Order: sequence, then structure tokens, then C-alpha cells
Amino acid sequence: MTKYEYHINLDERGEFNADVRNPNGEHSIYTINTYDGYQLIEDGFISDIRDPASIEAYLKDLGLLDANDLIISPYNEVKK
Repeated sequence: MTKYEYHINLDERGEFNADVRNPNGEHSIYTINTYDGYQLIEDGFISDIRDPASIEAYLKDLGLLDANDLIISPYNEVKK
């Protein structure tokens, strides 16, 4: 099992931009922006662009993640 992090970044105009980063945070394996995110919602592939579980399910369907990989929000994760 690999844990990926879902980082949400907003620019100064409030446009949505997020990325899924590999476990060491060195590079993104997937990025999503306002237009792409709402297109995925409209097409029924995801339910919420801010929900890591929704993005996780979508990336598993695409084959970018293995079945037991996880996407977590680094903002809610307690670092030890």
C-alpha cells in the first residue's frame, strides 16, 4: 500500500488547482484544475474535486493507482 497526498492550491483569483503527489512529495502523479474538475463531476466520474476519496476512486479506475493505494489530505493527517 502506498499513501499519496492530495494538495489543494488556489490561485489569487480563486481558481481551483490541485495535485496528487507521490509519498515523498517530490513530484505530482496527477493534477486537476477548475475546468477539468467540473467536467469530471459533470460526466459522473467524481463527486467532489476537494474530496481525496473521490479522486482516489477515479485514479484507481484509470489504473494510475493500485487497489490498496490511498490518497490522503496532508492537512488532516497527524504527522508523527
